[in-house]
Amino acid sequence: MNKIAQPTFLQVAQLGQPVLRKKAKEVKEIQHADIQELVHDLIATLMDVNGVGIAAPQVYRSLRLFIVALIRIPDIRKPLT
Repeated sequence: MNKIAQPTFLQVAQLGQPVLRKKAKEVKEIQHADIQELVHDLIATLMDVNGVGIAAPQVYRSLRLFIVALIRIPDIRKPLT
């Protein structure tokens, strides 16, 4: 089994960057080591910027890949103990 290195915090593209308007390529092998490393880096970057979602084009990778952060929201109907 391949071990994934420490995550890299990726540079986030700002509004107006051409990569954000370019048609991204389909990811055909999600299990490929390079894609898994990108997923790892996307998660680290998302957490670093305190975001709720990030797509590969936002980090200058023109691929159809995105990460959505799901958080558990406490049930507000139950009293806090």
